[in-house]
Amino acid sequence: MNNFVKAQGIWYRNEIKTIKKRADVPMQPIFEAFMNAWESVLDRFSREHFNKGFIHLSIYRIQTLFANCDFEKIVVHDNGLGLDEVSLKRLIDLRNDTKKHSNLGTGRIQFIHFFDHTTINSVYKKGETYRRRKVTLSKNEAFLNENAILRLDEDNPTTHTNLETDVIFETPLDDKDKNYYSALSATDFKDELIRHFLSLF
Repeated sequence: MNNFVKAQGIWYRNEIKTIKKRADVPMQPIFEAFMNAWESVLDRFSREHFNKGFIHLSIYRIQTLFANCDFEKIVVHDNGLGLDEVSLKRLIDLRNDTKKHSNLGTGRIQFIHFFDHTTINSVYKKGETYRRRKVTLSKNEAFLNENAILRLDEDNPTTHTNLETDVIFETPLDDKDKNYYSALSATDFKDELIRHFLSLF
């Protein structure tokens, strides 16, 4: 499919510069993805049945010949509503703050400030049909030349009937961030999330 979703009424090359990277918080894009997952699970199950939902966070590293660990990817997986039509519209519309939850509609810009590409792979329901939708976010030249930060890679019916979403972060743009993720242990990863979302928990 590989269809760039072009912006209307804004010029992304200039607009994304107005939303600064949280350079002092290397976990910021993961925090944003976790919060999106939390809200999606809450929207699906409500507070009364929230225990039916789950969010899994995984960090993958590659062991090298020199006993170093190179960062591969971070995955945030949840069983919320999936990237349905409402969520896709929010993703497309920059500064869309129509969620019932507290947000500014700019979290995905942190995705593209930190990583060359972020993939969202999701199963959602449209009417009685289950569909798989895959999109890629990036601010590299191939995207910006199309006045886009989003590309629709797949949107097809699927036999998979479990609603779920994977947000996959790969290829950090900054070596400093890559080194941080490469050195991040599973325990540190968990502690950072708990520290940041303590009031939520």
